Amino acid sequence: MHMYEDGLQRCNANYTPLTPVDFLVRASEVYGDKTAVLYVQAKRTWRQKFERCVPLASALAQLDAQAIHHMLEHGEARVLVIDAEYATLAQAVAEALPDLKIIKVHDTSAVADDSVLATVQSYDNLIGQGSPNFQNLFPADEWDATALNYASGTTGYSKDVVSPHRGANLTPTPYRMRAPRKSLFSAVRSRHRSRLPRRRTSVNCPRP
Repeated sequence: MHMYEDGLQRCNANYTPLTPVDFLVRASEVYGDKTAVLYVQAKRTWRQKFERCVPLASALAQLDAQAIHHMLEHGEARVLVIDAEYATLAQAVAEALPDLKIIKVHDTSAVADDSVLATVQSYDNLIGQGSPNFQNLFPADEWDATALNYASGTTGYSKDVVSPHRGANLTPTPYRMRAPRKSLFSAVRSRHRSRLPRRRTSVNCPRP
């Protein structure tokens, strides 16, 4: 340990973990009675919004092996990329889908049991096997599927939505069109130009 680090270990006096979840918690506590959502007839305060988000997070965390197995089997998935902390869940799914290839992402900041699925290929190793000169990045047809998304499935198995390449490309277009006419480059250039020192220019005019 360097001398400048001595006595500066993380403790309650100098360290608090940061997460955007804190924004929601604080808003519910400080602005609990203020309006957070106003849409058509729906109107909810920050406290009500927080009270809805908590059970939502709980429901999403309850995604079990059976639900994941259905999605993978229904979507005819051949590869499953997981964070190491979900290795136990993925192992249960792999037992039902023996042909499924699992790629594990090792996150040094996550709490995970490395002994689970210890022999599967790592994400970094997979990238190392690829070629930087790969040419087939674009689809053969713009109507080909680029993603298959599943809803929560509150009334049964999760419902799927197919997103083609064309649709995924056009979806952000309205947001791009709303960009201001003055480009970021022009704004930066103008700001830097205003900081440049002004030079005095002398002009010698001949006498008549």
